[in-house]
Order: sequence, then C-alpha cells, then structure tokens
Amino acid sequence: MITYSISELNSSELETIAQNMVEADPWKVEQGYDTEKMYIGLLGETAYSLHTNQRVNKTVYRGGDGGIDFPDGSNVKTRKISPGYVPDLMVSRKDIFKKKADTYIYAIYNPYKDKVALIGKITADTFTSRAKLFNTKTHMVEMRYSIDSLDEVYDDVTHNEVQEFCN
Repeated sequence: MITYSISELNSSELETIAQNMVEADPWKVEQGYDTEKMYIGLLGETAYSLHTNQRVNKTVYRGGDGGIDFPDGSNVKTRKISPGYVPDLMVSRKDIFKKKADTYIYAIYNPYKDKVALIGKITADTFTSRAKLFNTKTHMVEMRYSIDSLDEVYDDVTHNEVQEFCN
C-alpha cells in the first residue's frame, strides 16, 4: 500500500478543479457526479501520478476522459471509506464493455486520516472475468471486485493492513 497525505496532493487546487469540472458540464450532474466525487477521483489520480511520474489531466472540459486517465492505459478508481469498512473496487459495466482502459488502479481515500492509499491494480480483462454484478442506488449496473485477488498489490499489502487504514 502506498499512501499520500492530502497535503502532498495539493488538495485545495483539486477542490477548485473538481468544482469547475461539475459546473462546466451539466451531463456530469445528470450522471450523478458532484464536486465531492470529482474531488475524490482527482485525489486518487494525483496519488497515482506521483507514484508513476505521470501527469494528471486537470483540464476542465465537457464530457469524460474517455475511460483512460493516464498514457499507460490506466484508469484510477478511488473509493471513499466508511469507518471500519474496506470498500470494493467498482467500475460501471458500461465503462468495462467500452474496453478503453487496460488496467484499473484501486485507490482508497480516508477523509478521517486525510490520506489516500494506492492498493493495487488489475487488468481490465481479469476484472471483467472475476467481478460480481450488482445494482446501485442509481439503478446503474456496476461491477465490483475485492482486493483479495488483484493482479498486483502495492508493497505486498494485506487485507488486514487495508482494514487498519480504513479504521
């Protein structure tokens, strides 16, 4: 598990960018995106950019990023924790079947500790073959996957260590 404090990620700039992204595109609001969700996503992307020495796309534009966040073909999925609960990696079914990203990066944001953790990664093909389908509150079909069988975990992190990060 690779962790970054929020102060390392320039969070005030990311909050402003997230607000601008939502305000610039009514489609995002229609799809259930809000400033907090965009901000959480930017936190995970920024952590991954620091880890891989790639540039975060902070451009404010209409529409999404096409399902690929970075030149290496990765799409970072960041989940906000609830105390004591390790969230699963979730990807919308629609995004999976577009087959844009080569790899999904699993990140967790803990607002109580002001930290973001990169947990690991999984190829899109492996994710699709192992994930479980379920419906969310917004009736969109999602695919979820737990950390136990990621293709690679960072720093050999264990489920117990991730649980500790979430507490």
